[in-house]
Amino acid sequence: MLEIKRGLTLNTLSTVLKGHYKVDSTTDLYHQLINISQEPRESSLNFVFRAIELKEKLLWKATNGDTDEQYSNDTIRRKFLRSIETGLLSDSVKFQILPYLSDVRTSDEGLIELKKEAKSPRVQELHTAATKDALQSKTKPAPYPDS
Repeated sequence: MLEIKRGLTLNTLSTVLKGHYKVDSTTDLYHQLINISQEPRESSLNFVFRAIELKEKLLWKATNGDTDEQYSNDTIRRKFLRSIETGLLSDSVKFQILPYLSDVRTSDEGLIELKKEAKSPRVQELHTAATKDALQSKTKPAPYPDS
């Protein structure tokens, strides 16, 4: 289509390419970020990764002046953390990381580590049972043979 288009300007080309590659506007990305939620079959860690990706796209667009709307880095970061809080399905996991979600200084890497450490009630129950079994079945190690 572009090969036969006459009078193709840079603005027209940019519009066509954005439509072709489904580039969202800053406003669309902002609304996606504030409305993001974990899918029923999605792990909470994958949800956090998806939210981080959306936040990074929005930050990139906001800092590159590609828009008329102005979203500060601080606003985007606060909305991102709030979206993680409201979008997680597991209340247990949410409760475990909640103190860090109110601090805008929490890094993405820190959030990922916190999420990896946070366990759902079922996982905690299994972990506790496995630990008890391991402790109960432990026997004294055999002494080393004399050399």
